[in-house]
Amino acid sequence: RNRRQRQMCIRDSIQAANHALVRGEYELAEREYREVLAIEPDNVESRRSLGLALWHMGDLEGAVEQYRMAVELDPTDSENLYSLSIVLAERGLHDEAVGYLEATLEIDPESVRAHLDLADALLATGRAEAALDRYRHVLTMDSSSRAARFGEAAVLAELGRVDPAIEKLREIVAADPTDAEALNNLASTLSQAGRSDEAFAALQRAAELEPEPGVLALVHHNLGVIHAKRGEWEPAIEAFGRALALDPMLTDTRFMLAGLLAGRGRMPEAAGLYRRNLEDDPLHLGSRVALATALVLQEQYGEARKTHEDGLVVHPGQPDLSLTLAKLLATCPDPVVRNGRRALDLALRVHEQAQTLANAETVAMAYAEVGSFDEAVR
Repeated sequence: RNRRQRQMCIRDSIQAANHALVRGEYELAEREYREVLAIEPDNVESRRSLGLALWHMGDLEGAVEQYRMAVELDPTDSENLYSLSIVLAERGLHDEAVGYLEATLEIDPESVRAHLDLADALLATGRAEAALDRYRHVLTMDSSSRAARFGEAAVLAELGRVDPAIEKLREIVAADPTDAEALNNLASTLSQAGRSDEAFAALQRAAELEPEPGVLALVHHNLGVIHAKRGEWEPAIEAFGRALALDPMLTDTRFMLAGLLAGRGRMPEAAGLYRRNLEDDPLHLGSRVALATALVLQEQYGEARKTHEDGLVVHPGQPDLSLTLAKLLATCPDPVVRNGRRALDLALRVHEQAQTLANAETVAMAYAEVGSFDEAVR
């Protein structure tokens, strides 16, 4: 009788959790799945579903933990392996993702999505030739796969085989002249080849098709890139602004826009954009270095130092951050911020890694700040 009641309780909780998951009520789903697992910790389906709920909630670390446990419980279930690989890739752990995707394909070799994700992961780990082979393998399975065709062209361009990449994209556009995404990709590759007039024309065609906002945002981003390459600053700023209005999550667009604004002397606006990038992605190194520079130029030395120090927490020992922080600590006009000993420690570490002119100069600055003038002269 108790066992029957327990099974009924598990069944009801799973049903409630599944319904909550479908409705997008992820916190409720999490509570229900955890109730099931408190009673039956070896319930593989609930482990995997809990991982999915946590993933949707942005808790990638928690999702990985649940998917790992699901894989341990049943390593022969390709869905467990695949789900784990996707979250690992999203966390930037691409090497590990490759291993689980390969394990997925050993069980389910016909999974097109796993082949595509493996190609993406291989590319992310720098194995471009292997990624190209994988995209081409997908095309033997499904010659119409847009993802594989786009991927093949992108890898060819990355490998410097720009003309074949352009031809591949022209074939896609010829098959469907209303494909705005293909036109955008073609324009990006033409721009890479230095054929900006052709790229601009392709982007204008894509914009006239009025594609969905995500694609149109990328079109405006690429228009901004071309305007910037031509030195057309205001049109570039306008194009990047339109892209962000359509898709506020375009970190690279925001970074490029901030750089243009900084170059035009609009430092407070640029700093605001760099801060937004770091809110969305604390690991965005370029935004952190640029923000610190913008703050120094605005004489906000305390915040500039904090920006550097926060960066070294997430990028321990990063040379660019270490060097610019050392310069700030050695030369800052604010005595509260200046710290010669810390500057010297940072500068020496960077100089040990690479004995460059800039690094040696910073070491000299730091020695001078601590009063070691003979060392500074040397």
